[in-house]
Amino acid sequence: PDGSIYTFLTQTTPAPPAGYLGDPTVAGPVTGGPIVDQRLQTSVSGVFSCGNVLHVHDLVDEVSAESMEAGLQAARHALGKQGGLKKQGDQANAVPIRDGAGVRGVVPQLLSQPLADDRQAQVTGPLKLSFRPTAVFKPALLTVRWQGQVLVSQRRRILTPGELCMVTIPATAIQPILAAGTGELVVSVEAADQKSSGEETHHV
Repeated sequence: PDGSIYTFLTQTTPAPPAGYLGDPTVAGPVTGGPIVDQRLQTSVSGVFSCGNVLHVHDLVDEVSAESMEAGLQAARHALGKQGGLKKQGDQANAVPIRDGAGVRGVVPQLLSQPLADDRQAQVTGPLKLSFRPTAVFKPALLTVRWQGQVLVSQRRRILTPGELCMVTIPATAIQPILAAGTGELVVSVEAADQKSSGEETHHV
C-alpha cells in the first residue's frame, strides 16, 4: 500500500553485498544466515529470510512451508500489521532464543512482540523452533527452558546431526514470556535414560 518493496532472502537469492544486513552480528554464528524472529523477519524491517540461505534444510517440503510462512508475514507487514523488529538493530523488545547443551543452530533466534492486530485480539500462536543436535542422542531428552523454568520436555527415540529437529512451544507458555519481555529461551538436548521406550511430551 505504501509502495514499499519487501525483500525475501531465499535459497536461490544471490548473496547480498557486505553490509546489506547492517551490523555483521545479525548473521547467525552457526547457521551463517540472518538472525530472524518468529516471523522470519531479519533485523531490517521488511526483509524476510527463508530456505537454505537461512539454515540448511533436509527436505524441499520444509523449504516450501517456510517460504509460504515468510510470504504470509511479509503480506501482513505490508498491510501495516507488523510488530517485532521495526527498524534495523531494534532488538530491545525481543527475547533471545539460544543454543543450549547438545544443540546448534536454533532458528528463529528471537521472540519478538506480537503483531499489532494479534496484540489487540490477545492472540499468540505457538512458537516453532528448529535446530540440529551436536551429536547422536539415543534416546534423547529435549528441553526448552525460560529463566530456568521448563516449558517443554520431550523424550525422543533418537536425534542425529544429520536430521533437522523441530519442537513447538505452546501459545500458553509463550504469553507470559512476551508479557515479561525478559530472559532468554534455551533449547538443550541430553541423553535420556533407557528405562522407558517411545516418545513422550510434557508441556508446562
